[in-house]
Amino acid sequence: LISDSFHKDASVVERVRDQIQLQFSSDASLATRKFYKSVICAILLPCLVKLVSPVCKPMLEDIQKRIPDEFHDIMDIEDLFEKHLRTVLAAVIHTVVEKETAVEEDDEEEKDVEETSDDKED
Repeated sequence: LISDSFHKDASVVERVRDQIQLQFSSDASLATRKFYKSVICAILLPCLVKLVSPVCKPMLEDIQKRIPDEFHDIMDIEDLFEKHLRTVLAAVIHTVVEKETAVEEDDEEEKDVEETSDDKED
């Protein structure tokens, strides 16, 4: 009777431990992806701004001239442009990182399956 209770309790503890480890791995993976995304964006945004500025700057100045003077303090076109670039770049980075993560997860699953099948053959 005590032995059965002990085994049930141990089984519950093992399941909880496994769930916590799985959640920790998931949280760590999510934090890592967010970190990579922010670093990539921080590196690429200034380069992207420098790259497109020669073409876009004259257009932005033309747009800024069309805005009434009383709205210039409220609406900075160059700032809006950079925010838009950041948004577009972040979306592209997100897509690439998520696709790469999915590929890596698929590769790890395949490796786990191969290792499991190799262990069964031995």
